[in-house]
Amino acid sequence: IYTSGSTGKPKGVMIEHRSIVSLTKSCDYITLNSDTVWLSTGSISFDATTLEFWGTLLNRGKLILAHTNTLLNTSKLKKLIIDYEVTTLWMTASWFHQIAEYNLSIFEPLNYLLVGGDVVLHSYTNKLRKLYSALQIINGYGPTENTTFSTTYNIDKVIQSNLPIGKPIKNSQAYITDADMNLLPIG
Repeated sequence: IYTSGSTGKPKGVMIEHRSIVSLTKSCDYITLNSDTVWLSTGSISFDATTLEFWGTLLNRGKLILAHTNTLLNTSKLKKLIIDYEVTTLWMTASWFHQIAEYNLSIFEPLNYLLVGGDVVLHSYTNKLRKLYSALQIINGYGPTENTTFSTTYNIDKVIQSNLPIGKPIKNSQAYITDADMNLLPIG
């Protein structure tokens, strides 16, 4: 899988099968089972599709594929989510911000909305929290090298500050270090 190229130059990253299994079979931030209907939103080379494809299929869910033109047309996107009874959706932060600016009702039918890949703005998640209290919104953080997510944060309330990146996903650890890779204390 290739990284997003945030440094200006994408690089190839090898993702091991065991990392995918760990990400998808011990998932503790969303429910993945036979009731899951996940609309895939990324390119096959995007790291989030690791969770979309394998998370859905390894847990007996239903994976929905759509043409890019459908995903980028808000009317078609909303119709697709309703017609296929989509329960779960992953979006990059920038795309989420654009959709939320245009039409929040797109998110109404969902059970889970995962957002990440960049800073997620609380002004948009707050609007969703107020409208759709049952919708579970997760801020997913992590580099491609860590197989999609390293940490997740369940945005379960209105927040008036920057959203945290959350806690490490199950079966993993996160460390806070200084520039010399020395562990730092809490705070």
